[in-house]
Amino acid sequence: NYFLNTGDSATIREVYPGVRKYMHIWEINPNGTVKLRKGEWPWGDWGTDKDLEFLYNAWYSIALKGFIRMAELFEIPEDVSWALGRQEVIKAAVNTNYWTRDHYRSTNYKDDIDDRSQAMAVLAGYADAAKYPQILQVLKEQEYASPYMEKYVIEALFVMGYPEFGLERLKKRFGEMVDHPFYTTLWEGWEIGSSTFGGGTFNHAWSGGGLTILSQYVAGISPLKPGFKLFEVKPRMAGLTQVSAGNVTVAGEIAVSLLEENERFELKLEVPPASACMVYIPDAYQKISCNGKLIFNGVPKESMHVYMGNIDGYQCFKTAGGSFDFSASK
Repeated sequence: NYFLNTGDSATIREVYPGVRKYMHIWEINPNGTVKLRKGEWPWGDWGTDKDLEFLYNAWYSIALKGFIRMAELFEIPEDVSWALGRQEVIKAAVNTNYWTRDHYRSTNYKDDIDDRSQAMAVLAGYADAAKYPQILQVLKEQEYASPYMEKYVIEALFVMGYPEFGLERLKKRFGEMVDHPFYTTLWEGWEIGSSTFGGGTFNHAWSGGGLTILSQYVAGISPLKPGFKLFEVKPRMAGLTQVSAGNVTVAGEIAVSLLEENERFELKLEVPPASACMVYIPDAYQKISCNGKLIFNGVPKESMHVYMGNIDGYQCFKTAGGSFDFSASK
């Protein structure tokens, strides 16, 4: 994420040896799962019903994803091969040993179903689409995650294709904080001063994860190449009719404004001069214009935008830098 946002490969190169050493410290159990390392405080989240064994497997698998990208950046094939192999072993072991008939649970975990673990199974790549309905049901019933881990629960819902419920849960969980008559900040725990959350502060950075969901998934702004040289705007409006968001990047300022109502979809976009953007228009809208010129009417029309095809239920266009006003109708 740091590299994609900044394009700063020098820092990645500097930390790479330490990251590589750390990834090799973790051992694999005979059954293929990650062997837990005992420390002074094996912490997984505030709150109760934490399946730590499962969470540590998921976090390690996500760390492997980042390590693979780093190794690919510096063209170190032996590290890529090692990490990919380990990733596959863990994924297979988790699904063999930790999947029950309707949720994930590590072998020695005896408490209630952990919502965090189900979300992390999605984000770590363990769960395939066939398991999504069961995971969705768990996330409709269980609410053990703290404000820190709730971000990953909401993200998993968007990744699985349940954006409406993701936004519904986000509103429900953070509603008291957002609507508080005095505090204008986001708290460490769900309650101010609660011993359940270690006392907690009333201004905690980790509780802002929901804001990244709104920017990255609802407004759909996400880098595809380092330093936002190429990024996407792939909105998932989740039942909202109006969305606006901005992002100040190393390439320049990005601004997005969305409107969806009365069977029309509008997307206004500012792309930094040296950047390019992949713009996604929901394919329910078959007549698409940009800056007043028809660019799609069931088939692409000649225009300054490159038509990339129908991707994931969207008509996708690649734009250069500039100001664009997309308007679409059914």
